[in-house]
Amino acid sequence: MVKGNRTFLLLAFSAALLTILSSGVLAFYLDFQRGANQIITWVEDIIGPFAFVILGGGEYLFERLLFLAVILTITYLVLRKVPVFKDKTGATWVVAVAVSILAVRFGLQWDTIQTVFLPYTVLGIALTAAIPFVIYFFFVNSFEDDSDEKIFFIGIRKILWIFLAVIYFGIWMSRYDEVGGLSWIYFWTAMAAMVFMFADGTIRRLKIKHDLSQLDITNRDNYEREIRRALQDLENDHTNYIVTDVQYKRLKKKLQHRMELIKKT
Repeated sequence: MVKGNRTFLLLAFSAALLTILSSGVLAFYLDFQRGANQIITWVEDIIGPFAFVILGGGEYLFERLLFLAVILTITYLVLRKVPVFKDKTGATWVVAVAVSILAVRFGLQWDTIQTVFLPYTVLGIALTAAIPFVIYFFFVNSFEDDSDEKIFFIGIRKILWIFLAVIYFGIWMSRYDEVGGLSWIYFWTAMAAMVFMFADGTIRRLKIKHDLSQLDITNRDNYEREIRRALQDLENDHTNYIVTDVQYKRLKKKLQHRMELIKKT
């Protein structure tokens, strides 16, 4: 009975503690949310009128601030290279700020904003297509074919390239109505994936040749001796019936191929 009462009291205490903690966390979250909203409101109330007067009215105030920062930075860096402003930091800042404000206030209309945004839109779409493609390229080529299952790994790489091409074709078709002609970037990325699929053997040879070219003369000589030693060991193993004829031919062909690559680099 006493043990049951203790268990009940422990459960009741745990429930009460959990309720208190939950209430405290909720109250802290609500206070933090109200505080963040108040800070944002204060910033808008303080900066808004100044930005309206300096940068001009209308929408896209945030975009105007971004352009102001970009133009100000570039103008300042350019003026620092002009001999007249080289040792005059104050004058450089005055001219840079004035030029930037004039450029944003009187030269940045909605049509201009759209025109300026277009290259960044192209850049964004190009990066969304190119960066995953580059990462995927290194992932696919991480499947080395130096093992006995060379044909298997070649097939894996080709299947992966086909899979990527299908994905990019799907993105091209689904985003055509949204971004228009810019979606052709995805189409050509899919075509590049198909080219890489057909050129898998060439890519592998270029990769091996590049890796060997990074070796200095001493390392290349050492690597060549290792291959010659491996060929000699292979001959001995074949003579002593340690390896079969099929294994002997396959390994010898692989070692001779590496030797040819070393001599070409």
